[in-house]
Amino acid sequence: MVALVLSVLLSSAVADQPMPNPLFLRISGADTGDRGCYLSGVETLPDGTETVRDLMADFGCEHSFTIGHTYEIRWRQVPVQADTCEGNPDCTDSDMEPFAESAKPALPRPNVVFDKGRTSKTIQGFVEPAEQVKHHFFAGREGQSAAIAIVSTDMNTTFSLARKVDGKWVPVGDGTTWSGVLPSAEGSVYKIEVAPGGGVGNYELFVGLGK
Repeated sequence: MVALVLSVLLSSAVADQPMPNPLFLRISGADTGDRGCYLSGVETLPDGTETVRDLMADFGCEHSFTIGHTYEIRWRQVPVQADTCEGNPDCTDSDMEPFAESAKPALPRPNVVFDKGRTSKTIQGFVEPAEQVKHHFFAGREGQSAAIAIVSTDMNTTFSLARKVDGKWVPVGDGTTWSGVLPSAEGSVYKIEVAPGGGVGNYELFVGLGK
């Protein structure tokens, strides 16, 4: 993929949080406005929580990003037209903002990390009924045995396990329990989506891998 250059502007909601470089972002929206193309997306942190990032890109970025896909974005600080210009092309005011030098499709980084010497982990989470899914990613290998189970306070929360093939997530299994042998996956990264079944969405997710 040809490197995409875009300017990145953090929203005030996350401005006090350090932005990693590179930034791994799952795109949720892209629309052109007065100052450029506005992006929104989610960064999945190592502990499994998610941080919303609002981004501003060059005009036409909506044609370069696919909603729902994750991109690896590298950036540097550069001057961009100030927000106070309100889209006036003759305005010369500028602000220093993070500016991405490149963006390319990327697999999410695993956020299910096993403690040293352990091959299983139990994650406590919460998902509201209004949310579509909660994402967890783990690293495995083809032919490795795995077991996944979920319990929830409403007894209706389920999960689905998927692998990436030719750039698309392909289902492997779903329900409240699954065990089997992992098939091949791009980057050896697997995705677990937790879906609320109504009511309170507190859950415990168990992930175990064979040696």
